[in-house]
Amino acid sequence: VEGAQNYSGLFIHNSEYMFLNDSACNLASLNLMRFRHANGEFDTEAFKHAVRVLITAMEIIVDNADYPTPRIAENSHDYRPLGLGYA
Repeated sequence: VEGAQNYSGLFIHNSEYMFLNDSACNLASLNLMRFRHANGEFDTEAFKHAVRVLITAMEIIVDNADYPTPRIAENSHDYRPLGLGYA
C-alpha cells in the first residue's frame, strides 16, 4: 500500500481478525526484503531483533492504550491479542 511504509521496513495496518468479542488487537508487519543482504542471504539476527522489538512495543501499547469500553480494555489486557505478519 503506497504511503503505508516508512523507511525502516515496518508496516502498520488496521486489519482485524476473528478473536473474542469486545477485544482489540495490535497488528504490524515486517517487510522481509529489508532483511535481505546484497548477496541475497536473509539477515536472521536482524529479523529476530526486529521481532523482539515489535512484540515488546505492542505489549507496551496494550498497557497504555485507551479503549472505548471497560469490557474491551479488560479483554485486551487479559488476552493481549497481538499479530506480527510479514510482507
